[in-house]
Amino acid sequence: EHLQKAAAAAGFSRVFMQYEPVAAALDYELRLPRPQNVLAFDFGGGTLDVTVMRLGGGIEPVILSLDGEPIGGDNLDFRIMQGKLLKYFGLGVTLGPQRREFPRHILDRITRWQTIRDLNNPQTMEFLRDAEVSGSNPRAIRALRTLINNELSLALYEAIERAKIDLSTAEEARIRMFNRDIAINERITRLEFERLIVAELQAIGVCVDRAMAASGLRPEQIDVVLR
Repeated sequence: EHLQKAAAAAGFSRVFMQYEPVAAALDYELRLPRPQNVLAFDFGGGTLDVTVMRLGGGIEPVILSLDGEPIGGDNLDFRIMQGKLLKYFGLGVTLGPQRREFPRHILDRITRWQTIRDLNNPQTMEFLRDAEVSGSNPRAIRALRTLINNELSLALYEAIERAKIDLSTAEEARIRMFNRDIAINERITRLEFERLIVAELQAIGVCVDRAMAASGLRPEQIDVVLR
């Protein structure tokens, strides 16, 4: 609905919607002098979409298969946060003389940048002030309070993303963030990263295999993988 309204406001009278990987393949088709079998692999922030198409050379484009998974870059950031950075914000902290475990639901909220803001409420902030006094690691609780109070979730996840991008070409990277009470300088290797995202990698492989099977083509019949 938002896209339809935006197009109308821009002056378009006839608007057609298309699946994202199909649209990408149709754009690629504009440069194709002869027909090809194309697998379009559209990996975004929140979803993976895959299509196999026959197109190019003036033939009518044919969608041979469509598939997808709710997996994207945000899932990979989540794994890095979960596996490498929670210790900076309360993981392992115990509270009071009974050494109660730090609440898991709070840690779960900070593993995604979209849900950190849910913690910015009087009840949670009062709990964290008390936890800073009674907890085994006041510095980590102070960092968590700073993250929430100063709305630094986007800055934190941008630092995670920078390291993730670096790992595309380097064997290791650093996740760095220094802001008020937050001091992070965490090393992550490509091997660690691949181990953290093994479930996502397997699901992505299954999705591509399904799309190939549904297309009726063999892998060697694919001319181009469009990323």
